[in-house]
Amino acid sequence: PLGPICCPGKASIEAVLYPAEIDALYFVLKDDGSNSHFFTADYDAFLRARDGDYSSGESVENETGEEGEEGGEEGENENTW
Repeated sequence: PLGPICCPGKASIEAVLYPAEIDALYFVLKDDGSNSHFFTADYDAFLRARDGDYSSGESVENETGEEGEEGGEEGENENTW
């Protein structure tokens, strides 16, 4: 890894301090390569999304620009706050 393991970045801390105002209880990482998530308050919609049907609910892209476990560009995970 580029930085310490289990050390949250600035975007993670800001997400905890300023959570999105949505009613969603369930989420699924979309498997379409878009690096976005599907959120819903409906359990049945969650089950459909888990199986790849994202027709109902709300999709939100990763706004940090970070990639998955392999990380983004070098230096991206540095804490500067």
